[in-house]
Amino acid sequence: MEVNLEQAQAFYEQGLEYLKVKDLKAVTECFEKALTLNPNFAEVHNVIGLVQFGIGKYEGAIQMFDSALALNPNLAEAYNNRGLSRLKICHKSEFPKVIEDYERAISLNPNLLEAYLNRADIYKNYIGDLEAAIADYRKIIEFAPNRVEPYINLANIHFISGNLEESLAELEKAILLNPDCPEAYCGRGTVRFREIKRELKKIYLRLFLCMKHKVMRFTVCLQEA
Repeated sequence: MEVNLEQAQAFYEQGLEYLKVKDLKAVTECFEKALTLNPNFAEVHNVIGLVQFGIGKYEGAIQMFDSALALNPNLAEAYNNRGLSRLKICHKSEFPKVIEDYERAISLNPNLLEAYLNRADIYKNYIGDLEAAIADYRKIIEFAPNRVEPYINLANIHFISGNLEESLAELEKAILLNPDCPEAYCGRGTVRFREIKRELKKIYLRLFLCMKHKVMRFTVCLQEA
C-alpha cells in the first residue's frame, strides 16, 4: 500500500511537470495512473479541475473540486479554485457562495494570496464593494510587498473614485517594483491625462468668469453713459 502511494505521488508530480509545458495528453495519463494507485488522491482531483477550468469546462471543473473536497475538506486550494469556477457560470445571486469559497480557503490557509486576490476581484468588479476590495489588496501587499497586481488594482479603484493623486502614487509604486509593467505605464498616462483635463477645466472656468465679469462691467459703463 505504501509503495502504491509513493508511486501515485511520483505520477502526480510528473503530471505537474507535463502541465507546465501544456502537454495535456501526458498530464491525463499520469493522473489516471496516480488515481488508479490512489483513488483518494485529493490533490489529483484538484489539478484535474484546474485543467477543466483552463479549457473552459467550468461545470466539470466544479465537479472535480467537489470531489477533491469530499476527499480532503481541508484543501484550501480546492475552495479557491471552486470559487473561480463558480464565478464563471453563476448568477449574481450566487456571488455570496463564491465569496464563501474564498473565505473558506483563507481560513484554512491565511497565506493563500490568490484567494485574497480573487475575493478582492469579485468585490471590485462584480459587487462594487470597493472598501472590502481595498482591504484585501492591502492584505496582499502586507504578505507580498513586491507583488505588482494589488498596486495596479488600488490605482484603478482610486481613479474611478476620482482620487487621482492616490491613483498616481500606487502606479509609481508598481513601476518601481516592475519597470517593465505596461499596465502601470498605461495607467499613469491615463491619470496624468485626466489631471491635465481637470486643470484645463479650472483654467477655462476662470477665463469664463473673468470674461463674464468684464462683459458685465462693460454693460454697466454703457448704461451709465
